Amino acid sequence: MDGNKEKIVFFINKKASDKRSVPLPPLIESLLDQHKYTCSFLYWENQAIEMILPVVKEADILVAYGGDGTVNFLGTLCLQFNKKLAVLPFGSGNGLARHLGIPLNLEKAMSLLNTGKTSPIDVVQVNDKFCFNIAGLGFDAHVAHRYAANKGSGFFSYLKEIVKGIVAFKPVEVDIVVNNKTLRGSYFMIGVANGSQWGYGYTIFPEAQLNDGEMELFIIERFKI
Repeated sequence: MDGNKEKIVFFINKKASDKRSVPLPPLIESLLDQHKYTCSFLYWENQAIEMILPVVKEADILVAYGGDGTVNFLGTLCLQFNKKLAVLPFGSGNGLARHLGIPLNLEKAMSLLNTGKTSPIDVVQVNDKFCFNIAGLGFDAHVAHRYAANKGSGFFSYLKEIVKGIVAFKPVEVDIVVNNKTLRGSYFMIGVANGSQWGYGYTIFPEAQLNDGEMELFIIERFKI
């Protein structure tokens, strides 16, 4: 009987799970459609890929319980091993999940997962890295790196790094070549958007589509107060 069911592995970001007052695995199991899926759980704390490959290879669907960092990590594994990706958006930002309209409520998000509906999306490749939502060079990358090094999480940790960055960050000198045309200058932010927002409702391209075969280029010369 289980042979007809898809195997799901829930990758639970420990920082995100610590915000819950009850253990997550039994709660998620109670909300999962047991007629469609079998499941297992793995608490993710940036383990080496080699340590989790056996689990990944046995799964049909990888579920990211966390924020954009967890989504990016698992999305890359899905590309490498031809798996499906699902998102339970309970980390920081949740930009891709918000674009997709995935509810920020566990019961509603699990109900959406239980439908089993899938949709392909575009992927941006930058050197040997992949991006599923927004990739940037400049101020946003500076803030993201500072945030990743911070032991805190959530909106106020981001806000703190944004405020500090506005004071300290200097624009970057770049050449941008698009359709055989070169833009040369000093810019505060440069990037490409597949989805519409960074997260927390901060939207940069409201019209962005995840599967239109196009990336939107954004360039910001400077921030005004």
